[in-house]
Amino acid sequence: MRYKIVKIEMKDENTVTVYMRREGREVITAPDIDEAMKDPFKLMELSRQMGMAYMRAIERSISEDAMITMKYEEYCELELKVGDVVEVSVKHV
Repeated sequence: MRYKIVKIEMKDENTVTVYMRREGREVITAPDIDEAMKDPFKLMELSRQMGMAYMRAIERSISEDAMITMKYEEYCELELKVGDVVEVSVKHV
């Protein structure tokens, strides 16, 4: 999965925590506004959809999807910065 680094934090002198958000785009579709203005129920549905879309956007902007704790040496070796896009995978050991 692809993630964008949003915050990097030093836990102690040997450990770094990297906070990430899933990379991707959400598409919001809405009915035609002229059509919605003709029918009060469609207008209510449109306003509900817009409210939910705004709430999801606000929630997404203040939360992280994943975090990884790593050794400081690994962090320096990878040269990670806020805004970098990384690919993360999980596998059994």
